[in-house]
Amino acid sequence: MIGVQFRHVRIPACAATAIRWLAAGGAPERLFCWPGRLGWRPWSAEPARQQPARNLLARIVVCVVVMRGFVLLAATAVAAASCAAAPPRAARAHHPSRPRVSWHVIAGAKRFRVLAGGPVPWLSAVAPPPPKRVLAPGIHPCSPGRLPVRVGMQGATMGQMAGVIDLTNTGSRPCTLRGYPVVRLLSPAGTVIPAPESRGGRLNPRPLTWPRIVVRPGRQAWVNVISSNWCGPRPAAWLLQLPATGALVIRHGWQMGLCEFRSAPSSLSVGPVEPPQAPPKWPLVPMIFGRPLRARAGGSLLYVVFLMNAQAGSYRFARRCPAYVERLARPGRLIAAERHVLNCAHVGVIPGDVAAAFAIRMAVPPGSAGKARLTWVLDPPFGFSESVPVLIRR
Repeated sequence: MIGVQFRHVRIPACAATAIRWLAAGGAPERLFCWPGRLGWRPWSAEPARQQPARNLLARIVVCVVVMRGFVLLAATAVAAASCAAAPPRAARAHHPSRPRVSWHVIAGAKRFRVLAGGPVPWLSAVAPPPPKRVLAPGIHPCSPGRLPVRVGMQGATMGQMAGVIDLTNTGSRPCTLRGYPVVRLLSPAGTVIPAPESRGGRLNPRPLTWPRIVVRPGRQAWVNVISSNWCGPRPAAWLLQLPATGALVIRHGWQMGLCEFRSAPSSLSVGPVEPPQAPPKWPLVPMIFGRPLRARAGGSLLYVVFLMNAQAGSYRFARRCPAYVERLARPGRLIAAERHVLNCAHVGVIPGDVAAAFAIRMAVPPGSAGKARLTWVLDPPFGFSESVPVLIRR
């Protein structure tokens, strides 16, 4: 009889030993376990103390162990094959939750995308007044000798010629420019050509140090100019008079507007001195619909402001929400003005070309019935504005 001895039997070892015994031609009914060294070896005779019942029990145990071993080996082989055959999984990219966007219909087919969820509730918190910037002492007006000037103009609509006068500080210290300059047209003889002149608009928000601006060494200041319907004699030069600085002569680069209607007056529009055009602090353009807005004197003016993200990329408000100013006025008379904090803390990401809606409320004083105009400005003087008509009932 052949016997197999095991000690501290483990499933893989027992199964391997049984397989080796069967592969050697041993009969399954002659297989039994014997306490001893792990392994197997042939015996010439069965020990006298081995009983048939015990041999039968041992054969049952070994069969169970062998079957468990086969199952374990098969499962291991299948897992190894699947691991070897399957291509490695790419790590799942983490995409932040995208904001839900819906469509806001203006009229008919006109619509634009807006953050879903309705307007953000109005916040009654009053914003503090804007800080006042004071010029450092020792900064003097710019000297004409260290302020070279050049003009770049191009054609605009209706025969206009528009451009900017570029002033560069070539000195070693900062200097100041002030207010609105005056442009005089000079004839070849040096005399002044009469021309109606008006104050033009700004290219940038009004600086905090207005009416003065600081020009650092090597930096520029701009003056916006527009010439319209010029039907007079051709000037030989422009004379630029800067308050508190002096006069500068511009002989090249300027162009006058085309003469389209001789019966109409000519005009020359000159804007204030201001820093060069820079990217806006807030790339959000306000929009107000439902014109004219309607309110009752002594009540509240309720409306919604849509702030459109005008840039291609997404935008998120900073931790500190900006202020906004709303003014209700008639020509020559201010009816009411309020300054509040925009409720932007939980707005999140605004995708490009998508608007965020904000509910706004403004108190209308008693006795103000009639037509008026509302102007809404985001963080003046750095943000954009929107102006709409208002009809106030008694």
